[in-house]
Amino acid sequence: MALPAAPSPVVSAEQTPEQLAASAATNCRLLAAPAERTWGLAAARAAHARAPAARAAALALARCAHLAADLEKDEARVIALAEEGMTVLAQAHLPPGDAEAAYLHALNLGLFVRSRGMTAVGRLGDLVALLKVAGEKPALDQGGPLRVLGLLYVKAPSWPLGPGDLEAAIELLERAARDYPEHPLNHLYLAYALLDAGERERAREEIGRARELCTAQRFGEWAAHWRDEIEQLLARAR
Repeated sequence: MALPAAPSPVVSAEQTPEQLAASAATNCRLLAAPAERTWGLAAARAAHARAPAARAAALALARCAHLAADLEKDEARVIALAEEGMTVLAQAHLPPGDAEAAYLHALNLGLFVRSRGMTAVGRLGDLVALLKVAGEKPALDQGGPLRVLGLLYVKAPSWPLGPGDLEAAIELLERAARDYPEHPLNHLYLAYALLDAGERERAREEIGRARELCTAQRFGEWAAHWRDEIEQLLARAR
């Protein structure tokens, strides 16, 4: 599905793809206003159009596409944005060991799989492989590769149907919560794993930490969505 073009940023002929990509990265962040993220997506698309093989342009567009998809309510648009994020990374022909590219690819693939449901269950193996590469840089998004892979191990069916592994999930998520304690999702996702393991008291403690950390001042619009998830899990943990 083709997406309507975002408003074109005002760029001069002298602006390089690297400059456009840097501008996109500045605008595509959690604390940016929606209009800023829309502009950032347009700038990233302009950078990629000028240099489709440039790493900086591909990473910027993959990040901007993911942020746009993550708050999108229309599933068709989620899929289109996620596919765009994955396609630009493939077009850049980046090394398979590029941890940041693997992480952004995994974020977009995760949204694609979530939207497609059972029709995309065959992509879970690809998602695990990408996140293992991304794990070489665990500090991305304050433990992002650890918590995303950990949650995947919690949510996915276990062998032989899928890669689910509760023990591995707890190990990864405990590491994320320990090494990057300021991100609420590290604690929330650990709480999911602990609850599935029957450790309700520890799960409630982690949920409490997630609630304290999840503020709009630090995470913008995402805070409200995460707080809804936190309250839902707390109701399960009582």
